[in-house]
Amino acid sequence: APGVTSEEIHIDSELVTILSHRSRRRLRELQTSCKVAARLDRAKQVVYVTGTQEAIKAARQAIESLSGPKKSVPLAVWAELMRTRTMSLEDLSQQLGGLTEESQVSVAWVQEKSGCRLHIERGSCEVRIFGSKVGTEVASKLVDDMAPLCCEETVPVQDVASLTSPVLQSIAHACAATFRVQSSSIVVLGLAKYVRNGVEQLIKFLAMPHSYSVPEKLSQAPGSAISNMPVPEFKSEVEVDSLDSQPKRFENVCPTCKCGPYCSNCGQMI
Repeated sequence: APGVTSEEIHIDSELVTILSHRSRRRLRELQTSCKVAARLDRAKQVVYVTGTQEAIKAARQAIESLSGPKKSVPLAVWAELMRTRTMSLEDLSQQLGGLTEESQVSVAWVQEKSGCRLHIERGSCEVRIFGSKVGTEVASKLVDDMAPLCCEETVPVQDVASLTSPVLQSIAHACAATFRVQSSSIVVLGLAKYVRNGVEQLIKFLAMPHSYSVPEKLSQAPGSAISNMPVPEFKSEVEVDSLDSQPKRFENVCPTCKCGPYCSNCGQMI
């Protein structure tokens, strides 16, 4: 047919597995959404695509977005991304009084500016970027820019067991920070200016635990977390860390927020 051509798209072993999974469901979806004919050669690791140039370009981008590089991030950045993972840009604007520099440390910001989907690994300080090659490079640079904005500070605690989680949660919430509870200390993580508030309030609480009251408006942030981390799932708001434990790794490629050109339920490109 006029305007119809064929191309070979070479892929890696991970993409071969993804496209072969569940009776090649992804391959069928690719053909439907991009309006191309596609055939996978597992041995040669090639996808043969037939269609218009525009359709083939869309298919190539869709295939690229099925897999993404992993990127290590500092613990403070990882904690802040987890804290704000469900927040939209509108939420961040309300929290920070506008889209300030600090709003860049968020899943919503990266997805909005790069067009990629950013997934936070639950079991390690890593993120994974799904999208086109160009978008992935943009997202990677945005993630790198987060490090100077975040920090962590440790507050020694004599008797961690005597501290109540609801009070710590209230302080973390008021300060828009993450508290990581260890055996003899509490690590405060997040945006640098909020970490300073968190440390100050935590020291006040430890000095006068019975008379301390949480200030109502240290920050406008709706998010906070108190964390313990052998497996940092953040399903509960409390995490307790054992000093010698290492996070267990497992794969999970579900979406982490509603921002970006992906379905917030299944992760498919809209």
